[in-house]
Amino acid sequence: MRKVGLRRSILILAILAVSLSTLIPQSFDVRFLGVRLERGSGAFLGLKLGLDLQGGIHLVYQAQGTKELTITFQSPPDIELVRSVLTDMGKADATVMESADNSNALIVGLTNLRDALFSEDGSITRRDEETLLRESLLEQVGPLETLVVRDVEAEPSSDQMEGVLDTIERRINPFGVAEPVIQRMGDDRILVQLPGISDVEEVKRLIGQTARLEFYERICIDGDIDCGSPEGHEPDKVTGLTGEDLDRAYAGTQFQTNQPIVNLEFNSRGTRLFRELTNRLYNTPHRFVIYLDENELIDPVVQSPILTGVAYIEGPDFTPSSVRTLAIQLESGRLPVPIEVIQEQDVDAILGAESLRKSLIAGVAGLALVLAFMILYYRASGVVAALALLVYTALVLSVFKLVPVTLTLGGIAAFMLSIGMAVDANILIFERMKEELRLGRTLGAAIEIGFNRAWPSIRDSNISTFITCAILFWFGQRLGNSLISGFALTLFIGVAISMFSALTVSRTLLHLFSVIGLSEKRQFFTPEPLTSSKVQASASTSKEGD
Repeated sequence: MRKVGLRRSILILAILAVSLSTLIPQSFDVRFLGVRLERGSGAFLGLKLGLDLQGGIHLVYQAQGTKELTITFQSPPDIELVRSVLTDMGKADATVMESADNSNALIVGLTNLRDALFSEDGSITRRDEETLLRESLLEQVGPLETLVVRDVEAEPSSDQMEGVLDTIERRINPFGVAEPVIQRMGDDRILVQLPGISDVEEVKRLIGQTARLEFYERICIDGDIDCGSPEGHEPDKVTGLTGEDLDRAYAGTQFQTNQPIVNLEFNSRGTRLFRELTNRLYNTPHRFVIYLDENELIDPVVQSPILTGVAYIEGPDFTPSSVRTLAIQLESGRLPVPIEVIQEQDVDAILGAESLRKSLIAGVAGLALVLAFMILYYRASGVVAALALLVYTALVLSVFKLVPVTLTLGGIAAFMLSIGMAVDANILIFERMKEELRLGRTLGAAIEIGFNRAWPSIRDSNISTFITCAILFWFGQRLGNSLISGFALTLFIGVAISMFSALTVSRTLLHLFSVIGLSEKRQFFTPEPLTSSKVQASASTSKEGD
């Protein structure tokens, strides 16, 4: 038995040592075999804090439904002319196809049709986009018979949502956000949490844009007129080079001048088209122009033919911030499915720091009160419970850091609740021990019987808690509520570790106390002192029964 207790003690000490080493702040240089151990961020104990504790932006996106228009003309329409009308309205991403049932009808898929438009002076007009489309088609294509609009619910595939997720990650990563949370929620939602970011409108603009990237060729007319002005060049020519041909765009610095640049890498098709384009423009005043959603981004001059599909763009006005934004715009491409914000929250960093401070005060105060009660009421057993709780706290925090678990206000509440449940397990054990000691059992026997009889109750209550946590976590993920899911995950981990601390740590400490001279002082292990007469009577009764 003592060998088993020794092995348990060594195991507990080893686990505790690993836990404490993970919680050492980053300011201390901890090395193992000459290698510095990284231990998380510079936040409290290196833990990953949620937005409500450090501030930031919380966004939930949902795949957006579309509009399907069935447009019937009096005669077969020109599809390219219809596409041109839609492009002029800013609907370049619309799909246009012939109806299988009627040669005079077209099926048009659109992201949305706005109910109101703004005039040049900023006032709202009565002309919605449906009316504007009717008028434009009538004027440029031909007479209409009917135009029927039908709402189509979003049913994105798993691959499409993964594509959206990948695009959002690429758009967010250049911001340099520490530990962003970008993950799918259910079939058609995506959660985005960006700690430390305050410009929510800029983030929404970059995430939500359905970008169409195109490269054009610009022929300059006169060297005395700026080629970038409308009067200084001919209409831009289509090159066939689009965002689909661009593999990568990223910010960097020119190694000779150390000036900010934007690096471009094309795929095989893009390499061929870009080589042809730069060969035509090299050693001329002409330029190529990059458009994003028909808005001109940049019109650089070609300084040399690009044969390998790897190039960079530089400019006198480039700054690290501007090249980063330009690289994001170039690389973003277009989202596989349109998305819209359905939930938005912006937490101030000062408010988050205040929440963390108050949570720490509440946590320390709650733990201190529990430890004081256990020691005062259960005496030696209470000291064991207090030590087990301290070990439990170190284990939970280290697991939070290693997983890592994003700690939120809900998570702190769950952690405090799990402390209470850990204490509850110890109380069940101690009460069983008390009954066995009153029957005259030795301390060692009372410890073993008390643990064995308390185990079914502890097991059943914790299994029920695990089931509840799983249900809460599922609902939190589906609803995009990090408070619920954080509470559920933290409580699950806390209760699981509380079983280890109560059944292993407390048991080992109690046996340790029993072999260091306290086995004859059984009254130290019960709330009420045991009189010798009660013990003797219980012992004699036990013998008669035998």
